Amino acid sequence: MEHPLLKQLFEMRMDTSLEEIVRRDQRYQDADREAKRKERALLKLALDEEQWLTVDGAMSACNLRSAAYGKLAYAQGFADAIRLVKEMIRL
Repeated sequence: MEHPLLKQLFEMRMDTSLEEIVRRDQRYQDADREAKRKERALLKLALDEEQWLTVDGAMSACNLRSAAYGKLAYAQGFADAIRLVKEMIRL
């Protein structure tokens, strides 16, 4: 994202509109419910502290990776849309 205005627009959409879309998206809501169900099942295992820290570290790393991937995918789609609009203007 080269242009500061585009970067600001991208960040604004990520921080506001995306949250609204996530709340309405059935596929996301289903995945969220399933993740919460799995989290509850994990808590029932009564892991000791060392085991819990290992599992928590692995889950946190996976979440971080997924969040980074999602942000990159969104940024790529945003950049592709800008490129497409520029191409259409040239025609």
